[in-house]
Amino acid sequence: MMLSVTLISFFAFFSAIVVNFFANSQLANSTARPPIVVRPVNNLIFTPCFRLTCFRNLGCFEPYLIAAYISAPPLSVCPQNPNEMGVRFLVLASERVGGQYDTFLSLSEIKPGTKVAFMVHGILSEYDEYIYVLPGYLLLQEYDYVIFVEWSIPADPFVFGRIPIPGLTFFLTHANVEVVGRMTANIIQKLKVERNIDPDDVRVDGFSAGGNMVEFIGQWARFRHRIRIGKCTAIEMSGAPYFFTNKRLPHSGVCKVLDCVHATYNPKIPLLTELVAATARFGAFESNCDSDYYVNYPFALIDQPGCFGIYFCSHLYGLIFYSSALMKCDYRYTTCDLYSIFFSNSNRTTRLDSRDHGPLGSVCLKASNKPLSTC
Repeated sequence: MMLSVTLISFFAFFSAIVVNFFANSQLANSTARPPIVVRPVNNLIFTPCFRLTCFRNLGCFEPYLIAAYISAPPLSVCPQNPNEMGVRFLVLASERVGGQYDTFLSLSEIKPGTKVAFMVHGILSEYDEYIYVLPGYLLLQEYDYVIFVEWSIPADPFVFGRIPIPGLTFFLTHANVEVVGRMTANIIQKLKVERNIDPDDVRVDGFSAGGNMVEFIGQWARFRHRIRIGKCTAIEMSGAPYFFTNKRLPHSGVCKVLDCVHATYNPKIPLLTELVAATARFGAFESNCDSDYYVNYPFALIDQPGCFGIYFCSHLYGLIFYSSALMKCDYRYTTCDLYSIFFSNSNRTTRLDSRDHGPLGSVCLKASNKPLSTC
């Protein structure tokens, strides 16, 4: 139960930080949410959409085609209008560039020629948007600015009035992922043009659905703006909503370096993928990245250490494990065959960054039930 205790303490501490952020009067102008349109019923959830949907400066989007999901009829979903999403880009600056840790800045305040990281939360944002503050802070060790992509409205769309129902909006959420991804890529291009930010000095990290968004950010940056982002990390990207659809998971080449962290394992098998996803084990088991880091495999096919079946715990473990690597933890790794996992005495280590050692392919790592305090 030690991980459970760690999670509770972790939530309490960083929830207090975030609440303090938004209560601080200095943030009033920079964090004000754009107007949100609220309708009695969100028809995008209940009405199939079979047409291209186009938005200014974002191009056109093919419908999100759903197939082979027993719990959802074979239909297609179109994304929400970005003008109704209320997406915010919240800029936190390091002390090196005169920043204060309790004050968000506007994009126009980013100094030219600096290093910028983006951090993207996932679904159930009322929970994980609090904890992604930790890796954001840790990224300030290397980067001058961290931009939090706050997309809680499209991540958990309203169904009736202002009421979100996460299970019902699962596929609409992931249709929205592509839109917010392109919006983020446009911000990266804006920083390149207006603030002279080198794309090699840009990093994009995302958790859960935010990990899936890495693919669409990199795609739009590369093919629309002809730039490649220097470093990306997909942490516990969701497999279930992308299996058997026309959308793809993050893959090598979308950024100059793409690392992927896997802490739960969802099989690409009809019906079974839904049953496993219902237990909050969303992680894509596929290996598509420059380095795919499988944490505590094969034991984590059941649960991460210390989780004991607690809902969402193993999924969240992936983000905590990734944060520990940002705290300069070195993890030993081996190839993922059973002999190496159980008998190898490998001294090769990684901090989950292929820039340090080159692409590793699929590797397996062991971590404790308290990764923030014990590497």
